[in-house]
Amino acid sequence: MLYLGENPSAKTRVNVLKKVKVNGAWKLCPVVVEPSGKLKDKVRINGRTEVHTEGIYYIEWRENQQRRRQAVLNRHEVLEQARLKALELDAKKAGIEVAASSPSIRATPPVLSHALPARPISFEQNGISSAVGVIFQSIQSYLQEVVDHVVESHLARLGLAATETTSRPLPALTSAPADLAQERTQQPSPPKTPQPDESKVLIANAIEAYLKNIEPPQRERKTYDEYRLVLHIFRDTCGKKYLHEIDRDDCLAFMRHLYSLGNEARTVYNRISVVQLLLKLNGITGLLQSRDKPKWVANLRKMYEPQDLEALFSTKILAIEVAAGEYPAATLNSCGDGPSAGFLVNS
Repeated sequence: MLYLGENPSAKTRVNVLKKVKVNGAWKLCPVVVEPSGKLKDKVRINGRTEVHTEGIYYIEWRENQQRRRQAVLNRHEVLEQARLKALELDAKKAGIEVAASSPSIRATPPVLSHALPARPISFEQNGISSAVGVIFQSIQSYLQEVVDHVVESHLARLGLAATETTSRPLPALTSAPADLAQERTQQPSPPKTPQPDESKVLIANAIEAYLKNIEPPQRERKTYDEYRLVLHIFRDTCGKKYLHEIDRDDCLAFMRHLYSLGNEARTVYNRISVVQLLLKLNGITGLLQSRDKPKWVANLRKMYEPQDLEALFSTKILAIEVAAGEYPAATLNSCGDGPSAGFLVNS
């Protein structure tokens, strides 16, 4: 289970959970964090990693011997809220008084002041070096104000009061006289292209990627053709667009479709296993139970009776004797059908 804490020695534990629907019931499950440190709707259920786009994220912690939870509606803020809660719990354990705070509180960002520096700039007396020094001093003051704002913002989230806060107007970085430089026109930023959700994989793309990996000589041509036929039938009859939308009903409907095509139970079993392999490679498991898959009885080989074996061995012995010359003018004529068929010797 994922938990966050800034101070490991303090044993601060903040769990990150998600309430998802499992077998028709809502259940809190631990989340799975991507290697990049992001959440992409993956949870762990009975030791398996599954993708669930439904549900709400929660952070969970213990306070005063009681378990507490808090819902976080925005997926991108879950880990940050858990980290801040861990800091708050560490502060309380250290004896720092923490006031009640709301996660929706946002500190007011710093506003640039459009006033010129108190001391006027004399370009004729001081020259270019003096102007450059004033610009760098203004930049330094602005950066200091930004740092102070970030610190105060974090303290406000934790409910902590800053030891000493001073509000200083920021010098305008772009309010220089016209003789120094002309005002720069702000260029409009290009529109951002929406990024596709990586958790939504098209069924057709997943099938083509899988078939690309098993092309001959990785698999025999006969096996590759069978897998491609099965997966294309599933793609055309599934009725879903994305891979994570496939559920148990889709698998059962595919098996019923195979039966309607005249496939036998053993063929249906083998073909639904191909579909399950594709889903497993994409992190989707547990849709079908063993009782859902068809059962069949293997064909039994016909057993020979003792009299059939005796007739067979006697015929073999007779053929050996003819070949050895004991019956030089003899010919063998078959008589009877089946396992008990024999030969007659005519001289």
